[in-house]
Amino acid sequence: MRSPDTWHPSFVQQLPDGRFAANLGAVYGGSQHITTLQVNALGPLIRQHARGELLDAACGQLPYMEVYRPLTTGITCTDLDNQHPHADVACDLTHRWPFADQTFDTLLLLDVIAHLEHPAHALKEAARCLRPGGKLIHSTPFAYWISMFPDEYYHPTGTALRLMSGQSGMHILHLEPYGGYPDVLLDTLNKGAASGWRNRLFRMFKSQVIKTRWYRRSNEKTRYSYPLGYTLVAQKV
Repeated sequence: MRSPDTWHPSFVQQLPDGRFAANLGAVYGGSQHITTLQVNALGPLIRQHARGELLDAACGQLPYMEVYRPLTTGITCTDLDNQHPHADVACDLTHRWPFADQTFDTLLLLDVIAHLEHPAHALKEAARCLRPGGKLIHSTPFAYWISMFPDEYYHPTGTALRLMSGQSGMHILHLEPYGGYPDVLLDTLNKGAASGWRNRLFRMFKSQVIKTRWYRRSNEKTRYSYPLGYTLVAQKV
């Protein structure tokens, strides 16, 4: 990782009890709801599976580095160009990655494949770069807005993720949706209430909705048929 001393936590923060939670003050106001759900889903997975030499592919702000840094022996970051302050190497994930076979023990591919024209290729490259037994930790949206219009191609289902992982030579250890129909509704409302009094009103409304039995029961009933997104952990066999 380049310039590690200049990195600072962004939308993931560690609580006094050691757990990790979303830092909503550092998040775009319209994405506060989905960020909370994703951090709650991804944080424990990263803590459980991240080990050894880690590649954070298309690293962005490295929001989860606070989670994986104490678990790893080395961190490599990539971005699409050389302008990123922490990227060690520019890497277009739609082509061959600039790493030798079996370089990494852990690979993060977080909310990336929606923006790739050939996501199956990226998963095959991830498998090539992992050592035997190495793990890919992956997240992707499903029932979600086009966040980087027009550079977005796929919001894959769980079935598609399972197929692509298998074709790349990886065995799935964990594949779970997060959110359900109520969370899709809340996220849609959140997108229209990103700031000011609308955001304050949304947060008040959400705080009451998530206490209801309808919210809990409907999410449980629809999480597989109407998910907001998926988390996945796959292991190279």
